[in-house]
Amino acid sequence: MRFLRVTAVLIALMSACGRTELVRYAGSSLVPLPEDFHGADITDAGPPPCMLVRTDQYSVPPFQRRAIDVLFVIDDSCSMEDDQRQLGANLNSFFSTFKQAQVDFHVGVITTDMASPERQGRLVAPFVTAQTPDIANAFEASVLVGTAGSGDERGLQALRAAIRPPLIDTVNAGFIRPSADFAAVILADEDDHAPTRVEFVTSAVRQLKADQQGVTIGAILLECGSTVNDWRYAQFARSFGDRGIITRCTQSYASTLRTIAGRVVNSNCIVGLKEPFDA
Repeated sequence: MRFLRVTAVLIALMSACGRTELVRYAGSSLVPLPEDFHGADITDAGPPPCMLVRTDQYSVPPFQRRAIDVLFVIDDSCSMEDDQRQLGANLNSFFSTFKQAQVDFHVGVITTDMASPERQGRLVAPFVTAQTPDIANAFEASVLVGTAGSGDERGLQALRAAIRPPLIDTVNAGFIRPSADFAAVILADEDDHAPTRVEFVTSAVRQLKADQQGVTIGAILLECGSTVNDWRYAQFARSFGDRGIITRCTQSYASTLRTIAGRVVNSNCIVGLKEPFDA
């Protein structure tokens, strides 16, 4: 009975972490995350790993990672040309993580422009998938959204529009899958100016998934001042607790994208057991 109980818990844990290989897993409890990790900045060291501290070993069958839908929200105002190019030039760092994990993904782009009727939460190009030829180059063309967008940046309002009717049933149809995890990655050098309350956008994202462990939010905020912590984009990311990733004042796009991709792919590894297994 004890073996069955422990094995069942381990199988559930490994399923959540999306492991695809046969492992021998040991366990008492996961190493706890630092108390200040929630909403903290990521570093080149990447996210805390999933680790266990016991030596008793159990064989766990392989599991397939869950599919992932990732929506980039890119500022297309007049100051963003260089940053869009930097993002595009480093996309291999993002997609290599997905390829290595052999995960089924959709990745699409919207902009912060809610003035142009051609934008307003609409995907700027067809979303890319694991079957898209030359994925990084195809997606680079998507992230170069130009700099003619409205200076009244409304990324959160655009995100909310993108994932709700009517767009999700029309021009954005097929992008978000019911069984897939969801992530949004925001790139901006200025705060969101939308009248929409942050809580409304958070609620719209949470309603996408019954399993909140499958939602990840990344905010790449390009300004360096102390007030960036108070930006609405930062508030939005922090509202998802340890599922929210905030980077400020960064020029290390490769490291940032690699870390965010790792967190998205392994989002369900950031868990903790309420009590240890039976001794």
